[in-house]
Amino acid sequence: MKNVFLKKSRFLFLSILAILIYFTCSEKKSTNSDDENTLTISPNGGEYTFPDGIILRVPTGAITEETDISLHKIRSTKVSPIFEKRGVSIDNLLACVEGGPDGLTFNLPVQIILSVELEPGEIPIIHEIDLESGEYTLAETEILCDPAADTLVISLSHFSAVSAEIAREYEDLFDECSENPCRCGRIKIEQTDKDFICDNGNCQVTESKVSVTFLDCPESPVEESTYREVSSGCQPELYISAANSVVITGNQTRVSAEIVLGCEPIEGQSVDFSLSNLGLAAVNPTYSTTGSGGTANTIFTAGDEEGIVTVTARSTVSYYTYSISASGGGQ
Repeated sequence: MKNVFLKKSRFLFLSILAILIYFTCSEKKSTNSDDENTLTISPNGGEYTFPDGIILRVPTGAITEETDISLHKIRSTKVSPIFEKRGVSIDNLLACVEGGPDGLTFNLPVQIILSVELEPGEIPIIHEIDLESGEYTLAETEILCDPAADTLVISLSHFSAVSAEIAREYEDLFDECSENPCRCGRIKIEQTDKDFICDNGNCQVTESKVSVTFLDCPESPVEESTYREVSSGCQPELYISAANSVVITGNQTRVSAEIVLGCEPIEGQSVDFSLSNLGLAAVNPTYSTTGSGGTANTIFTAGDEEGIVTVTARSTVSYYTYSISASGGGQ
């Protein structure tokens, strides 16, 4: 079992007084027309090709009556603001597709087949997008990926707007083409058990189990991972406290700075402690790092003279919009 955490970072300057946010995004790939394309789908099922080049594979019994269905690609310029708000590069986008009528539920999952540019070893992740509100959540789905054919097959139980994007965070986990070329061939990805770890106002922290099966490798080994995502509404907060607010001259007390994101503490963050009057007291250390509980500590030592001293904690926070923990092996 190994745990791997990979950064897709945002940086924020935190103190008891200020929070400054810095991030950049760029756009490279684009999708096709967002003109709607409509076909009538039969309860007998079949394979339907839409003018946008999207293929819809419908099993028998997925619907109970003939239904007019629209399926079209969404321009990357339309979803770019959503990506930018999340702090994710539009370069990661493979395709964004919207199906209608919105919310249509199928008795059996249907498959959308997309022609996309895939590099060997890239792992796509599927999200559902509300184009009006910008809400962006992990989808529960199964994906078949064939880099040699540049095709992506996505299973859907209902219609909405979905995006397929490359999860750059997986590259260090699964990019072993030189040693195991079969791992960069056909793969099956299952995103399941989506849970809200935190849902606090505009801040949501979601977690999904992701299973990657390497279909071209002997015995089709599986990599199990947990994919955690932080929404754009989550902003880190810093809280400072002292074990004792009144300290007798010459004595000490512990001062703690806690950094949290949504409902979760953030570990591994550097914190600088400073004093308003160095002549009255001292802190040691002046630099500390938050532990697993999101807390960094220092010791405040009062001098020989009475007075009032303000302790300030500051941190430039690097946090993860995504994090992955993975276990290898398995049949």
